[in-house]
Amino acid sequence: MKKNIIILILFLIITALIIELVYYRGKQKITKQKEVVTNLSNYDSSCMDSLKTNIILSGDCTSYYELKVMYIDYDAEDFLFWSMYMANKYDYAPAYYDVYQTFGRALDLKEPYPKKELGENNYKLALEYLNIAARKNFLPAKNTLEKYNK
Repeated sequence: MKKNIIILILFLIITALIIELVYYRGKQKITKQKEVVTNLSNYDSSCMDSLKTNIILSGDCTSYYELKVMYIDYDAEDFLFWSMYMANKYDYAPAYYDVYQTFGRALDLKEPYPKKELGENNYKLALEYLNIAARKNFLPAKNTLEKYNK
């Protein structure tokens, strides 16, 4: 009988140790994952700030493109300001096209965008930016404009 009690106590102690070890390691793993996510968020934020500064100060096209890629994980309209900024201040053809595309992406529309879905003023504004991009010989804009002329 004593032997069974000793075996039971050893079993419970070993089980408790295993549970504690698993819990502690799991908790440690979660803490490390949180640190990684926080560090990536800080990196992204810092990197985004740097790209935005380059865009504001010099209209850097590479920074604009990199920022656009970083905004893929965001809602389409979150990048609208930067597209309009590059288009209007630096007359950058791809940015004009990005402004146009944002209108459709924000509402999940397929090209050509229906006037009814966008509303009269938004439709005019989107097409205005598309036309400017096409006049600047930006090929994707020219190809898209052909869809409206059919």
